[in-house]
Amino acid sequence: MHRLRMHRPPCWSQPQLQQLQQLQTTRRPSTSEHSNGAQRFCRAFMLKELDKAGCTLQPDHFKCVPCDPTRAGGFAPTHGIVLCENQLTSKSHMEDTMAHELIHAFDHCTARVKWDKPEHFACSEIRAAALSGDCRFSRELMRGNLGFFKHFQECVRRRAVLGVKQVPTCQADGVAEDAVRAVWDSCFNDTAPFDEIF
Repeated sequence: MHRLRMHRPPCWSQPQLQQLQQLQTTRRPSTSEHSNGAQRFCRAFMLKELDKAGCTLQPDHFKCVPCDPTRAGGFAPTHGIVLCENQLTSKSHMEDTMAHELIHAFDHCTARVKWDKPEHFACSEIRAAALSGDCRFSRELMRGNLGFFKHFQECVRRRAVLGVKQVPTCQADGVAEDAVRAVWDSCFNDTAPFDEIF
């Protein structure tokens, strides 16, 4: 994906902007701060980065709805960010899910993402899994997935494949796996807007 600025008009109210500015700092965080309880900071950082890219999100871009058991949230350019009220197990799960979906929103805003192309979708899923906290040790432990050698990469790959398989046109055998494999190196190493993963 090539980063390309797309513009949406600013939509935050003045009190919301002031609250967001209070949470902002001048440095860019690494995603390892997720494990230090900084999910709120991450959300504020992502909202600030979206705003700087010209894609300000307003409150009606966020929706809480019941969902099927296969997902905790979603992003659609025409609808915004969906949080699945009946699938979120804790506040930190909700915050990680929101961070994951904000990464998709950032990719949509700053790159020429064609969501109907498996490789584009896979790239955004790789980035969202790597940068949002999806593959934190504690989250993986709750899923019953234990491993030490390159476990983070294995988790990101597994979560990206699962995400791509949610797309009806990508459910055929091997489509999701091939898409993730094709873009793995460039997308796993793309940490924008963060400085680093660890």
